[in-house]
Amino acid sequence: MTEYVYDNIRRISQIKRADGVEKFEYDKRGNMTKMIAPDGSMKSFSYDDNRNIVSVTYPTGLSENYKYDKLNRCISKEFSDGVKSDFVYDGDRLIEIVLPSGSIRYEYDEYGRVLKQTLDENISESFVYDSMNRVLEYTDIFGNVSGYEYNQNGRVKAVNLSDDVKYIYTYDKLGRPTEESRLVGDAENKIYYYYDDLGRVSGIRTDTGRENTYSYDSEGNITSIRDSIGNTNYFKYGVGNILEKVVDSDGLVSEYSYDKMYNLVGIRQYKKDNENDCMTRSYHRNNMGRIFKIENADSTYKTMDYNSLGQVVKNIDEDGFKTELKYNEAGLLTSMKCSDGNNVNYEYDSNRFLKAVSGSFGTMSFERDKKGLVKKALTTEGHSIAYGYDKFGRTVAIVYPDGKKVGYNYDKKGRLIETVSGNEHIRLTYNSLGRIESREYSDGSKTCYEYNDIGSPTKITHISDEKINMEYTYTYDLVGNKTGISINKNGSVKDYNYSYDEVGRITKVVLDGKMLREYSYDIFGNRTAKVEYAEDEVITTNYIYKGGKLAEELISKNNILIQKRYEYDKRGNLIKKFSCGELEAEYKYNGLGQLISVISGKNSVNYEYDGLGHRIGKTETDGNESHTTSYVIDIRKKTDNILWQNSDGNERSFVWDIQLISEVEDDNSTNIICDELGSVILEGGELFEYSEFGEVLGSKPKNFGFAGLMVDDISGNYLSATRMYDENMGRFLGKDKIKGDLRYGFTQNEYTYCYNSPLIFVDSTGESPEANALTYKDFEGFVLDYMESTISPGYYGLKNLAIEVFWGIFNSASLGGVDVVMNAGREFAINNIPDSIGTPMVAILHTAIRTLRYITEYTGLSDLINELTVSGIRSDRELNKFNFYKDNNGIIHTMSECWQMWWGYNPMYDFFFNSFTSMNRAKFQFGSGESKFTLWMWKGDYFHFGAGSEIGIYKGNDWHVDCYKQSHLKMYMNLTLKDGTLVSDWDAYDQYQWWITGFNPDKRFQDVKAEDLVMVGMVDFDEERVMWKEFVHTAEFDDQNEDKINDNWCLDFVHRNAVMKWEGGNRN
Repeated sequence: MTEYVYDNIRRISQIKRADGVEKFEYDKRGNMTKMIAPDGSMKSFSYDDNRNIVSVTYPTGLSENYKYDKLNRCISKEFSDGVKSDFVYDGDRLIEIVLPSGSIRYEYDEYGRVLKQTLDENISESFVYDSMNRVLEYTDIFGNVSGYEYNQNGRVKAVNLSDDVKYIYTYDKLGRPTEESRLVGDAENKIYYYYDDLGRVSGIRTDTGRENTYSYDSEGNITSIRDSIGNTNYFKYGVGNILEKVVDSDGLVSEYSYDKMYNLVGIRQYKKDNENDCMTRSYHRNNMGRIFKIENADSTYKTMDYNSLGQVVKNIDEDGFKTELKYNEAGLLTSMKCSDGNNVNYEYDSNRFLKAVSGSFGTMSFERDKKGLVKKALTTEGHSIAYGYDKFGRTVAIVYPDGKKVGYNYDKKGRLIETVSGNEHIRLTYNSLGRIESREYSDGSKTCYEYNDIGSPTKITHISDEKINMEYTYTYDLVGNKTGISINKNGSVKDYNYSYDEVGRITKVVLDGKMLREYSYDIFGNRTAKVEYAEDEVITTNYIYKGGKLAEELISKNNILIQKRYEYDKRGNLIKKFSCGELEAEYKYNGLGQLISVISGKNSVNYEYDGLGHRIGKTETDGNESHTTSYVIDIRKKTDNILWQNSDGNERSFVWDIQLISEVEDDNSTNIICDELGSVILEGGELFEYSEFGEVLGSKPKNFGFAGLMVDDISGNYLSATRMYDENMGRFLGKDKIKGDLRYGFTQNEYTYCYNSPLIFVDSTGESPEANALTYKDFEGFVLDYMESTISPGYYGLKNLAIEVFWGIFNSASLGGVDVVMNAGREFAINNIPDSIGTPMVAILHTAIRTLRYITEYTGLSDLINELTVSGIRSDRELNKFNFYKDNNGIIHTMSECWQMWWGYNPMYDFFFNSFTSMNRAKFQFGSGESKFTLWMWKGDYFHFGAGSEIGIYKGNDWHVDCYKQSHLKMYMNLTLKDGTLVSDWDAYDQYQWWITGFNPDKRFQDVKAEDLVMVGMVDFDEERVMWKEFVHTAEFDDQNEDKINDNWCLDFVHRNAVMKWEGGNRN
């Protein structure tokens, strides 16, 4: 239960919840001056005479200060640590944002529409509109043009891309997408959408036979998903439509429990109809909802303490290691100290970019350009790596510690097309959909790639001396499981076939028609048996678990039983391995959980790390001899990042594009060919082969092997970025730090490698499986993170979403499936949008919103999201976090003092709602000179908030307008269905308003069409006499004729009220 306490003028003064009381204080003018959290931390605000916010002070002491011009427009924002942004206007238009890293400039047409956005160094994107403000052409930062066609109802009917790619969309009479076609030259693929009687998507099917079907509960939550081969997952929801129970298609039941604030506090998993054997995990939370204790099934636990910003300041793990963390006032980590003696200090430049790391792991330093890109890195051993970039922020050169230079060239789409290493040139070509088509080497050899309709590789062919010396051919089932691999090496052919269980775990391997291996698993995904069939023997391995950890292996071979036993520390890391009672290997970890040594008999290896957690070296001891290897890594990347190594004076360089492509030693370059997983299958003239879980079959690779993981000779296993992987067990040796997806119970296992589906997924970080290396990385080409986060954040992030949703929807590599579609619009709205506009950079939001519309139209996502939206109100805390609250009738309103009041409005915001939901707007512009205003009204479906309406007053009548916070207007609105059913009735006449809202989340009002809503809005101008005259004059009313009615308004000239009854569509 949440209780709202108001002061005597109806402002919220307290919000009382089960976890504490949040308090609000105001000044005499009604401005909120303090927000005091339940833990006592306080955020304070100050204002100028025009009620513009001039400073915000955070609990850490950091403050941000704003300056305004005489028109109350924000012209600068500066933090107390010196980070500053300036804003330049031309009339009512924002034309430039000056940031520490550069500037962003905007050009407009006569109607106030953005025609061009330009970043530093003339990087720009531009737009062409039609008379209805629809985008006809979009030119991206590389000069590529996309064209848009619309049907008579204003919906996108076609998108024309370069490279001979076109998307065509078909709709039903209700405006719902029913068919999407992708044309690439003469080839065409289609997706079909089906709906139930309530208009919810009941099925999605492709022309290649892939199909998912969906069922729903009365609240609109998806209760089941059935895939193309009949596997069905079930979902159950509790109060507030919170996910309460999931039953995977194999019968694994996952139950989730929550506290009164809907925070997750427990996970319980068991086999259907057998609750006795269960796995649990508990989360204990403080009064701020922050986890302070995580308790495992074996009763071990770790604890966390937080500062006022919710950052962890102390962590005590299950083994008692204590780690203390400190932050500066900007919230950046400055030090980390562990009770085992390890410590790290972090230093930042004036723009908050990391410039130095020091402490027990050594010292590193970084030089950056004004955009924050690393120009030079100095390692702990004094080695230097230098980077060069083009104007787009793409890497064009890397200079290695030995002076070797690797260059990179790109095509007009921003994709990597050539890697130059000395005299070696390795070139990439792409097909029309942007997937790698070939990789060509300087010696004339070539690797070619082919794909199916959803982008999974179907053939990899390596050609040398104009002959095929290696070819991999792949087949898949309808859900994306790899069912066959045919390997042709110099004419010698092997045909592998694979079978899977209901959740995609590999169960059988057949070679050339004969059973080779079989696997079985328990309900939690732990491997329980492995049977290997050789020509003259059968080897059976049984696995025994305790608390989710592998405790024993029993290997039966030639009537001999071999027992292996495993011991763990309390953190869940493997520390000892025994074979037939004898210690076989011992593993040691530091207080940060990093593996620091492995001892196996007389052999041992010790690992070294830098202050950023990268493994940078090892010392191997083989009897009396020791060998030391040090690595220089690309600190910008978490994986695939080893550039150079020195092994006892022998130097070797590694060259990467999206995969490892060559190795250089003594100026001699060796080409490396990888398969779709990133596994090294050809190095020079030597061929390598692996089992499905990575066991080496034949020759052992030197440095990198299965799935691109590092080979470790002493342990005999592979090293990911964070954990060691044992390919024989198909498990990591330590727990996963990043837990699974609640919607898929099988992802909660903390040890299994890639959900036991190692032919589809890879996990190079040791933290989270992802789609195979070739497919996953090829979607975006070789565009660096800078492009994604700095140049056009909306485009790249949303393009990824679009690709995953529409052409990866039936691929098991896309775990989200339709759940991704279902949640995309809602999650973006409630999680990303508030963060995006929590800054005066209105034009940046414009870009994100514009891009969102572009992407939703580009993919056909428009309106489908609305049909798939899950109706469900989050906790009151979440509502309050974004300045919403619920009244006694269950209607959701915006607080009078809210984040939206500082950022104004423009038509691009309407584009966002149009893209994802059903919305009508009514916009009335009036006034002249300095007294120009816009009265904006809305009605429609507000995602999980349900049907609702709004009225707002804004200063100005150009493309972008500012919220008129000084308003002395009073407002009222009533919203009903066409049949008169009341949706909401909101009388806000007791105080001045600039904006009022009302949304009804009742299930009766979910997915309502805007045209089916009738809104009555009233605005009282009595204390805004000048505004009243301008309104009357502009609307051409006769102020002598009381209650005169035009097409929109009914006026009361005595009381200076304006009333509009609004039915149907948009009004301007």
